[in-house]
Amino acid sequence: MEFPESYFEDEVREGFYVPSIMKKNWAAQLEVLEAVKKVCKKYKIAYFAEWGTMLGAVRHGGIIPWDDDIDICMKRKDYEKFLEVAEDELPEEFYIMSSQNSESMNMVTRIQNSKFPIVSAEQMQQFHGFPYSMGIDVFVIDNLPKDEKIKAELHELAYSIAQVNTKLMNETLSAGELQRYICDIERMCHVSIDRTQPIGPQLIRTVEGLFGYFDERNSEELTAISIWLEDESYRLPQAYYKNTIPLNFENTEISVPTEYEALLNRKFAGYMNPVRIWDSHDYPGYQSQIDIAKEAGIELLEYTYDKGELEEKERLSKDTLKSRIMEFLPLFREAHQELQRLLAEEDLENVVNLLGECQNVAAQLGTMVEEEIGEGTNTVSVSEQYCEEVFGVHESIVQGAEIDIATLENCVDMLMQVVEDEIKERKEVVFVPYQAKLWGTMHPLWQDAMVDEDTDVYVIPAPYYYKDVFGNAKKEQQYETEGYPEDVVLTSYEEYNFEVHHPDQIIIQCPYDEYNFAMTIHPFFYAKNLRQYTEQLVYVPGLIMDEVGPGDERARKMLKYYCNTPGVVFSDLIFVQSEQMKQVYIELLTEFAGEDTRNIWEEKIIGTDFVLRETALQGVVIPDKWEEYVVKEDGRRKKVILYTTSVSALLYGGKKMIAKMRDVFATFYDVREEVTLIWRSDRLVREVLRKENTRLWREYSQLLQEYREAGWGIFDDSADDTLARTICDACYGDGGSTMNACRVAGKPVMVQNALV
Repeated sequence: MEFPESYFEDEVREGFYVPSIMKKNWAAQLEVLEAVKKVCKKYKIAYFAEWGTMLGAVRHGGIIPWDDDIDICMKRKDYEKFLEVAEDELPEEFYIMSSQNSESMNMVTRIQNSKFPIVSAEQMQQFHGFPYSMGIDVFVIDNLPKDEKIKAELHELAYSIAQVNTKLMNETLSAGELQRYICDIERMCHVSIDRTQPIGPQLIRTVEGLFGYFDERNSEELTAISIWLEDESYRLPQAYYKNTIPLNFENTEISVPTEYEALLNRKFAGYMNPVRIWDSHDYPGYQSQIDIAKEAGIELLEYTYDKGELEEKERLSKDTLKSRIMEFLPLFREAHQELQRLLAEEDLENVVNLLGECQNVAAQLGTMVEEEIGEGTNTVSVSEQYCEEVFGVHESIVQGAEIDIATLENCVDMLMQVVEDEIKERKEVVFVPYQAKLWGTMHPLWQDAMVDEDTDVYVIPAPYYYKDVFGNAKKEQQYETEGYPEDVVLTSYEEYNFEVHHPDQIIIQCPYDEYNFAMTIHPFFYAKNLRQYTEQLVYVPGLIMDEVGPGDERARKMLKYYCNTPGVVFSDLIFVQSEQMKQVYIELLTEFAGEDTRNIWEEKIIGTDFVLRETALQGVVIPDKWEEYVVKEDGRRKKVILYTTSVSALLYGGKKMIAKMRDVFATFYDVREEVTLIWRSDRLVREVLRKENTRLWREYSQLLQEYREAGWGIFDDSADDTLARTICDACYGDGGSTMNACRVAGKPVMVQNALV
């Protein structure tokens, strides 16, 4: 499979932070899925996206941002056919874990890209640099008998066997008890269990075998055995899994049940309302492989906190005219004290020599000031006055008159004052973005810096590099100079000497240094290096995400990849998006670096607000053919409602859904002078309805023809929903990725109900 390099970058999806390692995890699983799909296509085996994967395909058009695995399911006959051919058809290094061919003691089959926790170098190339074994889960759905009595007996028997397996796993059975249970199971199920082989997998196969007596001819419902044994109400009509349709899924397609609307309502009530508080005990799924790698002493791409490194990194001092002058002035004080001592000893020869040195230093100071800020300054005048006073002291020595060096001290006092008043140092601030799309969080700080007349502001984009599958930076340099606001003037990193300028502040946006799986910034721009060239290194995250609330452990675990980084550790000041996020950062960093560092993070992290929202219609051109619907005669804009309909909801609701749609059109027809309706119908509706329900297809076609001929609303049959989503004020209709995208954009959404 082909992925653009940018796919693997960290990003925020629907408010959830997804790090680069998770992207590589997804890509590895998608490769496994593709291999499974090829086998299924070759042998005409039907598979269906299952659980969160089906929900992700429908609602998000891909993997749910806070999910980390891919689930599919197959009917029992298709599953058994798949197992018969999979070992020969799947790549040689793949590994299948099931009760049929391994010691697996559950009813879920796992298809892994490797039997080992760490993959080989060859597999690293194939699986986009994800270093750990990864795979997908395959669930089996079985037929249930029609007869309720037989169904109850089946449940009782299967449940009792499953309980024996549970006790076996929990090691709560004595040898004698186990033998008695096995004998009973053999007698009731007419099977023979081999005592010399692992018992658990044989018990699982026995339970699965009980369902083999039922097929679609003597069954009306399907179920997943492991769920049904705990919840007898988990029974799904056969029609739900009759056929499939392809839906977009990341950069590929995945098969979902044609009647996914009914299934999702059954599995996830209110499925269009995202729930992020999932069980996070085993999240992310690759954590166990990370732990194994650490135990084996394998070097990981992982930043570790080193307080010593932070303290040992010396900073270069800032060399300015004012600082150089201030370095001179203490020398005068020391020289004057030495003059007093020499005069007391009547060592006039050395007094004269020292006076000459004082005069030379004062002359150098005056010359230095003239060269940098010009002639006619008070600083130069006082320097010249000091030279005259030195000459006066020298003349007193020659003439044998009374010597008083207090006038020299007075001149130094005056010099300090005029330097302070006259030489105003300009502040210099350097912004170091690396991607134009992330500039938004820097922009408020840039605006504040630009209004200060005493501040010189530079914006210096840093070059960055994508990494190959082994984590090495590629030679091709990424350097973005396009996409910034017109009033932001850019300076090339090749033209600016950080050591010479030594800016007062350097504001960075890339926190990773080398510790990112997808990309790295040029080493000069690593936070640990830039820190030495400035008085204050400031870090502003480029990604803005939803707040991490109590119980949102998945968000906390992923945020570690963005928080526990060199950019945060080496910066003197850190701006995060809110006070709440500040507290999350403090907790994560304290956990990462030790309780004794808590005060460090509390002092240098600041919670603030970033305003990044752009106007909804910015850069969007409404087509002429739509403008007459959207704009009133007086030039004012109507409210625009996007109406979405899916083929699955049509199949689920049937004639009631057609009637519902007619009611919707009638309602919006009545308010057409104030509200514009944009109707987007599922692109698969023609193909699926003509095959699944020809009568429904005729009724739908008639409705579509009437709507288009009436000409009071817009029918959007374009391949891309971006325009409709952008110009609409709200979305109503059937759930799906279009409606979800409107929700993410902050627009009101409402799912229609055919019964209301």
